[in-house]
Amino acid sequence: MSGLAMLAVIQTERLGAGVVPPDAGAIVRGPFAAVVMSPPPGGLRGRSRSELAPWLLSVQRIVEAVMVFAPVLPVSFGTLADDDAMVRRILTEGAKLFERAFSELGERIEIDLSVLWNVQTVVREVAQIGDLAARLAATNTEAVRRGAGEELMHEIQHRREGVGINILDALRPLAADSIATVPPEPEAVIDLALLLDRDAVDTLESALGKLDEAFSGGLSFRMVGPMAPYSFISVQIHLPLAGEVERAQALLGVSVSASDEEIKNAYYQAARRNHPDLAGDAVEDRTAAMAALAASYETLRQRALSVSLHRRGAA
Repeated sequence: MSGLAMLAVIQTERLGAGVVPPDAGAIVRGPFAAVVMSPPPGGLRGRSRSELAPWLLSVQRIVEAVMVFAPVLPVSFGTLADDDAMVRRILTEGAKLFERAFSELGERIEIDLSVLWNVQTVVREVAQIGDLAARLAATNTEAVRRGAGEELMHEIQHRREGVGINILDALRPLAADSIATVPPEPEAVIDLALLLDRDAVDTLESALGKLDEAFSGGLSFRMVGPMAPYSFISVQIHLPLAGEVERAQALLGVSVSASDEEIKNAYYQAARRNHPDLAGDAVEDRTAAMAALAASYETLRQRALSVSLHRRGAA
């Protein structure tokens, strides 16, 4: 499988011996470097997550190893570049965005937190509010069951929202940024992505201990991290579809490694051969050929991509 999987962007000044693990590499362009590795055998397209699990674990291990030495801008999963030259074009294209992102990010890392509760316990507690349990025990009519059930669900949702607000109020001040989502599962109260200074992890754990006491052990906290700030900043590379590039190369008669100047010369030569003024009776055919050549030239001219930064949205 050809190509390079881009995993992350780091600052060149932070790149030194031992920063990048031996099963990965770094490609440098000016102030930024890309951490790259080989794609998995068989490629990424059409593969399930379970099939890719060993490779994904390697990606995670590599990025975490680099994070020990330097802040990273993670690259969107599955980003493949053709070769070293394309990686350098990506670093050039995105240089201003990367500079701004590193300035805002500093040395911060991401911690993901899931807060859960015991649904059966909450249902029993809420059922005592407003004599719901007593009303259900006193009659067995459909109308009473339906009304009591709706009231029960409303009270549970109200309590869930209140607990979520309390958690946010306690933890948001610790973070430079945060993203809160409410999972659909009834046993989940809230999910949080927190952008933290590296030395704030102990403070977060202390705050979770206080929350555990405040809720009398009725909540469970699952913490994942430190990790690269995937939720807050991820590099998105926008490339033409591989098939489009290959068709454009074939129509203009250029190779995958053709320079911008070679592509332009090939387009001008093909345009001279196919110009409608030379067409005689085949003006329509020549006009269509010119349109196809112009589209192919534009595809290859822009094949150097565009780069953007993505932030995950809150629910």
